[in-house]
Amino acid sequence: PMTEWFARRCRAAVAHSDFYAERLGNSCAGPVGVAPLPWPSRGIPDRPSPPGETVAAITVGVMNRNKCVEDVIRAIAASPLLRERLRYDLVGPVEPDEQTRLEAITADLGVGNVTFHGPVDDTNLERHLEASDIVCCLRNPVLEGASASAIEGLLSGRPIVVADAGFYADLPDDLAFKVAADVPISALTAILERLVEDEPLRRETGARARRWAVERFNMSR
Repeated sequence: PMTEWFARRCRAAVAHSDFYAERLGNSCAGPVGVAPLPWPSRGIPDRPSPPGETVAAITVGVMNRNKCVEDVIRAIAASPLLRERLRYDLVGPVEPDEQTRLEAITADLGVGNVTFHGPVDDTNLERHLEASDIVCCLRNPVLEGASASAIEGLLSGRPIVVADAGFYADLPDDLAFKVAADVPISALTAILERLVEDEPLRRETGARARRWAVERFNMSR
């Protein structure tokens, strides 16, 4: 509802993704355009990992409940492969009560290798991205018109895992690994298992996604 509330008060509007442009156009009295969110590339290097090594998944940003951190933890718990091979790093601020809740779920499910890193500066964010193999950008519900963390993942050349809704649904299907909007655990487990087992898939999809994102979210456009 806030989209229409704001749009009715504007003389023009810019959407950062196609999925809500029509809603803006129906509410805004003036012109409406779509422009991708411009975002600088950090130049994150590739991280090929030999078969059998631990694979690192990362979620970046404020760890509120719509980030689906619990869903990723439950997806890991459902798979012996992921329990053994997948490390999950949470990079960004989290309220103490929410961290306690997630740590209790992790302990109850017997999932290891889940680490809260808290807020980080740009230098340490880049270090965490360099150490990652998969970027989880799940949202339920999707609240944003564009996702900086998804763009960061694409620009870093890592495969990203997203919900098939909002901004994320507009991403090319061959460049993002999508689960249904309600983020079913079984589908999430299957995608993570596939990415953990297939290093060439991670590398090749990430490389194609980076080339697309560099053009799509170019700061000079």
